[in-house]
Amino acid sequence: TTGINYYAVSNKGNLLWQMPLNGYQVDNTSSFGADGTLYIALHSGSIDSNYTLIAIRDSTFTSLSEFISQPENFSLLQNYPNPFNPSTTISYKLKETGRVVLTVFDIMGREVAQLVNGMQSSGEHSVSFDGTNLPSGMYIYQLKTNGYISSRKMLLLK
Repeated sequence: TTGINYYAVSNKGNLLWQMPLNGYQVDNTSSFGADGTLYIALHSGSIDSNYTLIAIRDSTFTSLSEFISQPENFSLLQNYPNPFNPSTTISYKLKETGRVVLTVFDIMGREVAQLVNGMQSSGEHSVSFDGTNLPSGMYIYQLKTNGYISSRKMLLLK
């Protein structure tokens, strides 16, 4: 967050542009607007410093996908933490937009929760699962989308 320049680098490692910081520090909450404008918050570094918001529009920008790599496949990741008590995070990647159903089953195959049921865009997603009202034990979570089905085990320990 400190240095002489602020750099924009493509996901292939090519330098796109650099901006001199002139003694300012960059806040870690920079973000892109839908039109590709990059918003950067700068400050002098002192406790009572004012922030300056800079908006940068790169003329070579065509879409956010230049900066955010999209998954090449569907995948259901291992929940974290595992074992968990009482909550855990389940993450998954979608290579394309589609209807997503993410369901949790007990070890006997009974549905205990439906975490997602609807359309979602391609990219990485995560959802929290709270097992507060469930007994300790092994649970199965299953992702279904666009012909892809995957299941994983997770362990609730109380």
